[in-house]
Amino acid sequence: MVQFIHNDNLRNELRDIKNVTEERLDEINGWFLRDLKAGKLEENGWPLTLSAYKVSKAAVNAYTRLLVEEYPNMLINCVHPGYVITDMSVQTGFITPEEGAKSPVMQESPVEVMVFLLGDKICLNLICLKRLQSELGLNVICLKNA
Repeated sequence: MVQFIHNDNLRNELRDIKNVTEERLDEINGWFLRDLKAGKLEENGWPLTLSAYKVSKAAVNAYTRLLVEEYPNMLINCVHPGYVITDMSVQTGFITPEEGAKSPVMQESPVEVMVFLLGDKICLNLICLKRLQSELGLNVICLKNA
């Protein structure tokens, strides 16, 4: 999603995982929110459509790479579940939430714990996650963002 950020310096900074920090990612997110409220998205090179979605995904990708560098002995990844039939996709997705929830576990490395970060509107319901837990033998942890 970083390709949708039109500010070259910011885009390069988000790609420079050797120098970006968690604190800087927080600053960038704060900057975006201030610009969104002030109507300065275009002026500062932020995406103009689906702005919050695109910026949040660019930040999640950068943060994931940061965690990979910080914890080299852990398997850390972020996964796009696909175009899922949810309110966010206005029910136009191609796969069910259950199918989307399976994509994180379809990998070659064994995984013992899955952590899902859930927003205010939970697209993958807890019943679906509990089913994954029982079918695949995973420990599923759900963290809700405030």
